Amino acid sequence: SENQFLQRFDLPGWRFEALRCGSPITVVEGEPDDNLKMLIASITARYSDRRGEPLVEVAARRDGREEVLLVPPVADQVLEAYRI
Repeated sequence: SENQFLQRFDLPGWRFEALRCGSPITVVEGEPDDNLKMLIASITARYSDRRGEPLVEVAARRDGREEVLLVPPVADQVLEAYRI
């Protein structure tokens, strides 16, 4: 799978992944602030297998450190504003 392929590499930046379920790996360049981390985690939760749950644990990892964020999956109307 694409996730297994991505996990083989030491990519720069942050990686976000919902815990204990099927989840995309969201790769982020740069240094997001706390609000942007919550949004990225929420988008990651939206595309995970736990998207129907009210809150999802999402790990944000970079350079050997991990932050676990508890977020609701992003609402469709919020996500729509970010579509290209």
